[in-house]
Amino acid sequence: RYPTPKWKVNGGEENPTRSIEPDWGAIKSAYFIVAMKPEFGEDISGWKGWTRGNVEAFDFGLSVPRFEAEPNETVEHGFRIYIGPRRVSSMTQAWDGLDSLQEIFDFWGFTSAAAFMNWFAALMLGMMNWFHDHILENYGFGIIFVTVIVRTVMFPLTLKSMRSMKRMQKLAPEVQKIRDELADNQQEMQKRVMELYRERGVNPLGGCFPILLQMPVFIAFYRMLSNAFELRRADFIFWITDLSEPDRLFDLPFSIPMPFSTTGIDALNVLPILMGIAMVLSQKLMPASGPAQNPQQKIIMKVMPVLFAFICYTMPSGLNLYILTSTVLGIVQNYFIHVGDDEVKAKRKPPARRRKNFYAAAQVRKREMAKEARRDKQSKRRHAKDKTTPPPQKKR
Repeated sequence: RYPTPKWKVNGGEENPTRSIEPDWGAIKSAYFIVAMKPEFGEDISGWKGWTRGNVEAFDFGLSVPRFEAEPNETVEHGFRIYIGPRRVSSMTQAWDGLDSLQEIFDFWGFTSAAAFMNWFAALMLGMMNWFHDHILENYGFGIIFVTVIVRTVMFPLTLKSMRSMKRMQKLAPEVQKIRDELADNQQEMQKRVMELYRERGVNPLGGCFPILLQMPVFIAFYRMLSNAFELRRADFIFWITDLSEPDRLFDLPFSIPMPFSTTGIDALNVLPILMGIAMVLSQKLMPASGPAQNPQQKIIMKVMPVLFAFICYTMPSGLNLYILTSTVLGIVQNYFIHVGDDEVKAKRKPPARRRKNFYAAAQVRKREMAKEARRDKQSKRRHAKDKTTPPPQKKR
């Protein structure tokens, strides 16, 4: 297996990156791969693999060291070559190791996080292929099936996030009152707010942490759909005839320039528009997690669905179908799952007792003794005053 190429430029000329006796070498695109593997085993040593290229084009190869051949002598070196799709079932038939997860999904390095996302992406790809082979031969419905499974597995985290945001919403008036009273003292304001959260048993990060845990899953799913050869030229329903390309209901007679795109908007794509509408509805059903938003935050929340739909406008329809399905399922969860007041009621909890060190305990004991001494002194003064004061005379 050849390592990730590193291009070296010296004096304007490209120097190839070399490796001694690699397992095999390959170049790949989004859906296809060209790979070579030597078949001469240990009969020859010192053979090399090389890669060379730049941003626009690159190539690779496997070479054997120089050798001498006698007259009429024949020397043969065999190579096995695979030219085909980046599909697990096809790559497995070439040789062991070609279908490794890193070569299929390529999550930017061999770190443990990348290895986990590679594994998870392969798992979701296997689920989608199983649905296609055993339930319904349609990869569009396979994407919906996998999305439902992922949403079901993530449901406990989603419910926990909703409850946390509901508790934060109930505390929003009290938090806003503290902020108004201590607007000039930010340090004291933060202290009072955190004390309120601690007394009521509310974690301010409870609504964000479950969402952060879901991000690797979404990234892995996104990467899987971007590299799944099965989606190439796979139709869904109606106007969607290729899940690896944007859904084009009809072409426009003009083109709207778009940043980071060479084609611009030249067709009406329905899925990104439906996705933006679904995100707006999801925001309206989602409970607020804090005090009333300021005007800038409200504008950002309104612009985000439009911006996200604009970014995903030219993405493959398979990816937009996944995002749309996930958003709609989130809306259904938020609408039908009733979180009762008894489950989200922010109960007041007694402050946790903190263990004091020796010096702090001594200071507390010293203050208590001083208070007792003052109370005894005041009691003696009142007693002495009562003895010297004559009894009141009765009125005639």
